[in-house]
Amino acid sequence: MTTFDITHVCNFKCLHCCRVYKDRKDLSLKTWYRILDQFIDKDLTITLSGGEPTLRKDLFQLILYVRSHAPLDVDTYKKLMKEKNPDKIFEYVKKTKLTITTNGEMLTESMIDDFRKQGVTVWASLDTVDEKTFSKIRCGGNLKVILKNLTYATSKIPVHVNYVVMEENKNDAIDTINFLNRIGARMIRVTAIKMLGNAVKNNVSLYHKSYYELMNKIVDHFGKKHLNLSILFVLSPTYRAYLILNNKYNNIVRKIKKSKNIFIEEHFCKKFMDLDRAAVDANGDLMGCCNAQGIKYFKMGNLSRQKLSECWNKAEKRDMFFKLPEDCNGCRFKKTCNGGCRLVSYETKRDCHKKDPTCPFEFS
Repeated sequence: MTTFDITHVCNFKCLHCCRVYKDRKDLSLKTWYRILDQFIDKDLTITLSGGEPTLRKDLFQLILYVRSHAPLDVDTYKKLMKEKNPDKIFEYVKKTKLTITTNGEMLTESMIDDFRKQGVTVWASLDTVDEKTFSKIRCGGNLKVILKNLTYATSKIPVHVNYVVMEENKNDAIDTINFLNRIGARMIRVTAIKMLGNAVKNNVSLYHKSYYELMNKIVDHFGKKHLNLSILFVLSPTYRAYLILNNKYNNIVRKIKKSKNIFIEEHFCKKFMDLDRAAVDANGDLMGCCNAQGIKYFKMGNLSRQKLSECWNKAEKRDMFFKLPEDCNGCRFKKTCNGGCRLVSYETKRDCHKKDPTCPFEFS
């Protein structure tokens, strides 16, 4: 999915948000049309994000513009309403071309009905159903409103949920999955917090051991149950290295494969090589990774002023991802994690060639 942050504005101030935008004037509708023109005809999924994209008053004009160039595949969209296998979900999402991310608070019934007409798939951010935890990590939001909105949305459109795990909410996953299963969400994607943006500023993290224990807890609780949704664990390179180092990897993978509704996605960095993982931030800056928005160091160019081909071919931005950190040269796990995430190294150490601080030899 190629991500487009169509606004700087958000109604939340999340403890862990990786998008740290200063208040600025959003790009005009015409500028976004010009930017989208360079992506729509490619075999990519357009993801409208932010900030909070539902706060943009001309959101539907952007949706209609994408649909005017990429007509809805109605049959595939209908399949998405019922599908819960992650591989099929991502295949169908790619065919339907258009998704939107949201915190869910500003969704209205009329907006959701319009999403359905245009074949929009929603990726909602929901990290807890507990009021106390929510108020701590999703500052400024109204959980009751969000849960009400998502309940209506799941009855009308495909809804998938991103659950970001941190020490603050690691005990809320079971209740959150139960809620989403009850209302008819199709998938929950469980991923460990990345030390980017506000997560670094607010010292928000997740120990490798905590993530492993949560994976086991979820598999033990839901592994043999019939669910209406799938549970997808994302395993980043340093977390995978931790599991291998501590002889836990084969055990958890075996348990997941035996379960009915639980899957694992082993994440490998695309090293700024795949447009399907690229992003355009709210300033129009092109980034080679969807987590790099707002980090100027990784800027490849600005699409409000430059062509995509001119920006994407900057080899020096890609080369930094192929150079292994010196600290990792003698490590037996260097092919497993490749030194970890360069974005995290830069955000925490201001040097993308330093070892990822979530290396299991330093952080567990």
